[in-house]
Amino acid sequence: MRFGITAKLVALVALAGVLLHLAGAFVQQAVVKQALTNRLHGLIETELAGFAALYDQRRLISVRQAIAFRLATGTDGALLSLRDRDGAQLAGNLQHWPTQPLPAENEIGPVFHFAHEGRAYIGRMQVLRGRFPLLIARDASEIEATLNRLRWASWLVALAVLGAGIGVGLLANRVVMRRVRRINGLADQVAAGDVSARLSAPESEDEFALLERHIHAMLDRI
Repeated sequence: MRFGITAKLVALVALAGVLLHLAGAFVQQAVVKQALTNRLHGLIETELAGFAALYDQRRLISVRQAIAFRLATGTDGALLSLRDRDGAQLAGNLQHWPTQPLPAENEIGPVFHFAHEGRAYIGRMQVLRGRFPLLIARDASEIEATLNRLRWASWLVALAVLGAGIGVGLLANRVVMRRVRRINGLADQVAAGDVSARLSAPESEDEFALLERHIHAMLDRI
């Protein structure tokens, strides 16, 4: 099948639509990633503040009990570790402390990333009064899993847009080429010497119908 200019233009429009969709999807993924990451940061900071407040009110034994209760009732994928001044674990489910400098006493350290059992985690530390380090980390692999699902969905939509564009292009090409062949048939008859040849009434009032009327007027003058 010969592809006319109409099909090519529709294909270009479809391609432009796909590129715009992919650009929008890229921006969307960046926004979603930032939102999910900020959510994890907020959860970690809130939990650290809660444990710090508990320590200030009821001292170390209450923090250990709260961590043990948290581990017994479910952690939602969180890692917790409370250490003594010598680095020995007092409570928690993280045996190996990440290589990360401790913040100043009673301050929350910066966000850091580390791997644990093949999964990516986002963590923060706080040194409680009396120099008891507390670490809380959240599983960050779900962020990447969510982004992967968004990427797959974006590619599927892009393929659907491209397929729809190709389909519309083929249909438009078929309609346009049929009208072009109709006019070419008349031109062939006139070239063969039949200047009385005329086309039947057009299917619809459009640019091709206007062109056919102009050709008929020209033949009438001839």
